[in-house]
Amino acid sequence: MGKETTQDEFGWFWTGMDADIAASLSNDQKLAIANAIRKTDTADRPADIRFSMFGYFVVLISGKERRAPERIRIENASHPVITARNLPLLLLIWASLSYATWGILGLITGLVFRG
Repeated sequence: MGKETTQDEFGWFWTGMDADIAASLSNDQKLAIANAIRKTDTADRPADIRFSMFGYFVVLISGKERRAPERIRIENASHPVITARNLPLLLLIWASLSYATWGILGLITGLVFRG
């Protein structure tokens, strides 16, 4: 499988590559590149939710932890969760979860004790 068969699937990659370099690659090299790109696009990626509202953006990424313990320790020290800057968002998340919990409990109570 050379550039010809991966052009549709990875056209963005080949278009961005210098034409002389692409022409110098063998079919085996092109296949190896295509396989490497394919491996980076797996279902093993974390969930990634991003949205903007009212001039602010929110990013929520969730998945299996792959960082080394030392890196986690360094990042936790340099980016603590509970800070004055994070407090409004943490309070908003807490209030939203509390409101949703009470709403669900209210629905369940209404269904169970309806009568």
